[in-house]
Amino acid sequence: MTEKIFPEKNLPEKIMQQVIRDQQNEIDAYTIYSRTARIIRNQHNADILRKIAQEELNHYQQLKRITGKALKPGIRKVFFFMLITRIFGLTFGLKLLEKGEEKAVQIDYKGLEKYIPGLSAIIEHGGGARSSIAGDD
Repeated sequence: MTEKIFPEKNLPEKIMQQVIRDQQNEIDAYTIYSRTARIIRNQHNADILRKIAQEELNHYQQLKRITGKALKPGIRKVFFFMLITRIFGLTFGLKLLEKGEEKAVQIDYKGLEKYIPGLSAIIEHGGGARSSIAGDD
């Protein structure tokens, strides 16, 4: 059982739902990055994707400590991004995924920081690794 940092009863329901949605996005992103790393041929890009996947998994696990909930990846979302990446290429698929992550950070996390101090440290995304991806595979 995961120890919760913030018991559910201490957070307003609306805030808890946001955290759960963000936790879902993290496990989805982890799954997408790790599956993509397994199917691309460029070893450099695969290594970077595995590193990004691990960051996403760490974010998921930290949010899980807040919610106390274990979530499964959203199969539809994972399938959609895997399909987009196969059809339009690695760069396009990853940029689309990152755009969604950036939007989530801008919208959700600004308001949550007052309820969950230190949340910004959890959700900081490593843009450096993402920018190291070399072209389409």
